[in-house]
Amino acid sequence: MLALWLPTMGCKDSKPYPTAKAPATLKGLDGGRGQAGDRDEDDEDLDEPRRKAQPSWRKPSRGRVDTINGHPKGPKAGAFNAVVRSAYAKANACFAARIKALGKGPLTMNVRITVGNDGKVRLARIIDGVKDQQVRACVLGVFRALEFPAYEGPEVSQVVPLTVVAAQ
Repeated sequence: MLALWLPTMGCKDSKPYPTAKAPATLKGLDGGRGQAGDRDEDDEDLDEPRRKAQPSWRKPSRGRVDTINGHPKGPKAGAFNAVVRSAYAKANACFAARIKALGKGPLTMNVRITVGNDGKVRLARIIDGVKDQQVRACVLGVFRALEFPAYEGPEVSQVVPLTVVAAQ
């Protein structure tokens, strides 16, 4: 029996990434190119309470967020996914060692990992999938041992989908 590893393109999003809010259109006598203080009488947002100031790294960056956690010095998706992809061969070995006990068909597992600013995996947990305890323990060991580049901003939590197809 042969186990074929089918990597699924990177990580699933476990929660929506922060996105920058588009700036409100300012009205003024100069055809919409007004200053920040220019407002018409019919502006509706004047009655809204003032919000607490956001940290400087949370301010809109022209609607683009280039990192997973939204921080300018946060982890880039490419670097994060490269580390995750490096775990596929070892995770595949976990399945291959128990392939006869697991049976035929596609075997799936979703692993949630939380990575701290220091690049260490703080949490690795299997959300669903294969119930074999030896496979689960082995896969968790693989993901807990991963080391990511250090970054700034909030920690990152992602779901990594795994699929193995047992072929005869």
